[in-house]
Amino acid sequence: GIDVGEDGKTHHEVNYIGIVRSLYHTKLIVPCDANQTDKAIRYAAKVPGNFVIAMGRSNLPILLDEEGNVYYNNDYNFEYGKLDVFRKGRDLTVFTYGSFAHLAVEAADKLKEEDIHITVIGVPTPLEFDLTQVKEYVDNTIVLTLEDHNVENGLSNELSKAMIRNSLKPSYFEPMGLKEYAPSGTIKDLLRVHGFDVESLVKKMKGLIESK
Repeated sequence: GIDVGEDGKTHHEVNYIGIVRSLYHTKLIVPCDANQTDKAIRYAAKVPGNFVIAMGRSNLPILLDEEGNVYYNNDYNFEYGKLDVFRKGRDLTVFTYGSFAHLAVEAADKLKEEDIHITVIGVPTPLEFDLTQVKEYVDNTIVLTLEDHNVENGLSNELSKAMIRNSLKPSYFEPMGLKEYAPSGTIKDLLRVHGFDVESLVKKMKGLIESK
């Protein structure tokens, strides 16, 4: 994605889901933090088959649960296709992965201070997941996808298919991702330019909840 912002467009790989989707018999993992990366690599090393593990090279915050404990702790075992529910709410649901997961969690925590409750679901295997695990957070709910990927061929495509396949009907669905190649700049600046920084996400989610 755009994680290595200063390296510019030549280093912003924003089609890593779309590309791997085109490869037969290949599984894709996009870990949400360093702890999950550790577990995912151990999983891929012992399971037969072709794996692509997509990640940036920058440090990301370690994800915590709602009680402030490490989410991917020593007891966590990676399961291909399993969704991770970082936050539970009733007002809106965000599906995300990789380097954007912590942004969605931070936005949810800020909105909780205003008594707005957001569900944040991590999708570390965006090409294959069981949506029935979280159907109560999809049906009749505002649903967003948040990803540092080409918005036309990333998680939103797979989630749309999964919702139709499982007869799940959100009250509103909006994909949030990259609509064009990003310029060169710090990741902080690029997030703000594209509306993916925490302040912009908070404003976006509040606006959708108030209008839908």
